[in-house]
Amino acid sequence: MSLQHDPSIGLKELFCIVLGVALFSGATLAAKVDDPLAKANAFYDDGDCAQALVFFEKAREISGLSIQNANQIQFRKSYCELTLGQNEKAESDFKKFLKANPENDEARLRLAESELNQAKYLEARGDADKVKSGNYKTESIVFSARSSIELRESDKALQTLNSAQQPGDWQPVITYWRAVG
Repeated sequence: MSLQHDPSIGLKELFCIVLGVALFSGATLAAKVDDPLAKANAFYDDGDCAQALVFFEKAREISGLSIQNANQIQFRKSYCELTLGQNEKAESDFKKFLKANPENDEARLRLAESELNQAKYLEARGDADKVKSGNYKTESIVFSARSSIELRESDKALQTLNSAQQPGDWQPVITYWRAVG
């Protein structure tokens, strides 16, 4: 008995493999398309906060979210609201986020920014001053100083700015702010 190779078997097997991969990939793609958190994060990563907000709202309704995912949704939703000028919503949502994550300096800084945008200068300065150090400290100092300028406390603003720079480096800025304020 001799074994002969039937070329059609190879094509059938190949067709079945390709079909199986396509079906599996389609199911995986469909799962991602139906995943509001994946969509929200994709829009967020692309800088499309308007679309991201729609899907962050849907993602919040998912039961069984991990604490990490829930925190990510809360932070990114708040950040998008701030980016879109929805400062009251951003303020409220950053406060909710900070209740669960009080040491998050970026959220604290963005809360101060939302308050600054609403002319809540005392609150903005208070939150900016709570940023401890690291990547967000310089920006928090500027927010704090700007709040002091808006409150007509230019000496406090200069003191705040001098804490980050050599004394006198900020004097021209303060002089300008006094003139336009």
